Amino acid sequence: MLVSKNFGDIVTFMRASVGWSYSPAGVLVPSAANGPRLDYDPIAQLARGLLVEEQRTNLVSYSENFANAYWSKVSIAVAASASPGADGALSAFDITEANGASGSKELTAPSVSYTAGQTYTISAFFRTKAVGVVRRLRMAVSSGSVIAGSLAVAFDPSDGGSVAQVVNASNARLDVLPNGLLRGQWSFTAANTVSANLYLTLADSSNLTTYVGDGVSGITLFGVMIEQSGGFAGSYVKTGGAQVTRAPDAAVIADLSKIGFNATEGTIYAEVEAPNPSIATAKGIVSIDDGTENNRLTLTKEINGRLGFASVIGGAGSVILASAANMPAGPVKVAAAYKAGDFAMCMGGAAPVISAAGVLPAGLNAMRLGVRSNGGAINGWLRNVRYIPRRITNAELQALTT
Repeated sequence: MLVSKNFGDIVTFMRASVGWSYSPAGVLVPSAANGPRLDYDPIAQLARGLLVEEQRTNLVSYSENFANAYWSKVSIAVAASASPGADGALSAFDITEANGASGSKELTAPSVSYTAGQTYTISAFFRTKAVGVVRRLRMAVSSGSVIAGSLAVAFDPSDGGSVAQVVNASNARLDVLPNGLLRGQWSFTAANTVSANLYLTLADSSNLTTYVGDGVSGITLFGVMIEQSGGFAGSYVKTGGAQVTRAPDAAVIADLSKIGFNATEGTIYAEVEAPNPSIATAKGIVSIDDGTENNRLTLTKEINGRLGFASVIGGAGSVILASAANMPAGPVKVAAAYKAGDFAMCMGGAAPVISAAGVLPAGLNAMRLGVRSNGGAINGWLRNVRYIPRRITNAELQALTT
């Protein structure tokens, strides 16, 4: 008999902090600690699914209040904007260049500590001001400190936005948001263990910062972040006087009897969106395990970007399957069907990857959604997860993922 149950009747969701996500109206909203984030595409205003992320810390102590003395100002005026921030409130600030100023017109954040070999991502929400000439936003870290040489990216908010200049940075991109807002982000790997400042500087259409200011033009700014990362920005982490950490998400079914778990065969299905290409460890889509990585059945996004499935016993892979193609950046349907000596995995309706060898682990007692037992979160969205307590046929598997 099929029984309909609420998410909270089956899944225990945990996150030891507030987390931010987009509402159906396309604005950022906070979810309380241990509250699942059902996220939306801010432009299409369509559901993306359950957002599951790893832990991140915003190293900028004042992410929104640019009038605060934390931010040093040179040849600019900072005032509360009449245009909303990404949270839909009047929380953004207009950054206006001083009239006649020919030097840099910038905000500077106090120095942040960087560790050699670690990757960091810097991001900001911004738009062009409603009046004046379009100015670009140039984001830079102190030259010659974190790396040998300049480190900067310039973003152009005109005509839908573009990345205008990249100097020794990686993964620079702009995301389009409602109300003319953009979120620019870029990453770098520190070569030295040092402290360095962040500079947010106005630039002209040639990326020059030493043009003569007109006293009117500038940008509207909201939500600046610096985070140690895997080469991409996470969801927004708001700060107001100190660095803030968003704890990792965890969604667990601790009682497998609630899903009719069958220890001898089964099928795991998920519709997942895991867009970030830069990952250092395999990320869990769905994992059934004993609380460790030693005994598990796991669907993963692998380091090389492909879909993987593994039956692991005592820390060793009894069966390891990998897709021929990389997982797409957008949503995709994936599934694995299994019983001893009969394993198959499928992605997007492609021909199943199969194995006629291998056995199943014993003692499995929990299912994790979007994470592994070691915390390897997908940093993306789960739209649908199903468990079927039988090994469906390969034809059914292919049809299920089409």
